[in-house]
Amino acid sequence: MPDSFSIHSPKPSDDGERVYFTIEADGAKGKGYISRSALDELAGGHIGDLGEVFDKHRDRIEEAVHLKWLVNPSLDPIVLSSDDF
Repeated sequence: MPDSFSIHSPKPSDDGERVYFTIEADGAKGKGYISRSALDELAGGHIGDLGEVFDKHRDRIEEAVHLKWLVNPSLDPIVLSSDDF
């Protein structure tokens, strides 16, 4: 496990279909995004503002990103879909 792992700088896409974010693991940076359907799954069907849903569920999103990163740290971007939740 890396000494430090985080996701930050969420930015909803212009088309509203995903939220992009930056991944940092032991000083290395990568990119990722979570689909609208995954955010809908996390929000229990009450999607609202994508940025707010991302912030509210950041811990679960970070955990899912971290699991994918542990399996394959070379993934760039790391993509989360509703199947990840």
